[in-house]
Amino acid sequence: MKPIDMLTPPIKAIHEASHAVGVLHTGCNLQSIEIVKATDSPLATGGSNRSVGRTCWRSAPLGAERNWDAELKVAFAGPVAEAKLALENTVQLFDSDYMYLCQAIDGLFGSGTSARHTEHVDSLVPYDEWTRCNDSSCKACPCLDATLYIVNHEIVTPCWNVINKIARKLARVRYMEGWEVAAIYDEAAAKGEVPVRPPTIPQLLKMPKIT
Repeated sequence: MKPIDMLTPPIKAIHEASHAVGVLHTGCNLQSIEIVKATDSPLATGGSNRSVGRTCWRSAPLGAERNWDAELKVAFAGPVAEAKLALENTVQLFDSDYMYLCQAIDGLFGSGTSARHTEHVDSLVPYDEWTRCNDSSCKACPCLDATLYIVNHEIVTPCWNVINKIARKLARVRYMEGWEVAAIYDEAAAKGEVPVRPPTIPQLLKMPKIT
């Protein structure tokens, strides 16, 4: 019998693996994914027994407008996978995922859109409360709903098995280069297990690695 961590990867590994698959699906440049102890990360908060994850990627060349549509999808991918793993109907948005989602909304619809959006709700989480505000003219609501549907039905659900495979490896090794993740995905795609991903945007292939 396999160890339990091989059967069900830790939720943080699932989260980062799903972000990574989201990056591949948008044609962006996946550089690496990792899981570190909270005490080893300047981004972490909380107790020393917590683990935090990080997905390093680029949506656009330096100096160019960021691909906000891609960033919105990637931001949602991790939380959507967490909800699927937990068999929940609501998607929880915390920490950096929430920050990137707000940046993407402002990038798509103008600075301040996400702030105006949240003025009309009582809670930032879960997603259902965050996205459905009381302003009928809000541009964010329909965009968020449509993006969540795409991420769930076109990225996370059809790629669930390969997300788990990537997550199991990540849980063991703690760090994976982007090409390693892409190799696992492409092998599954060659077998017809997941959709074939689009090629990485050519301008992003020459980008320096994020440090």
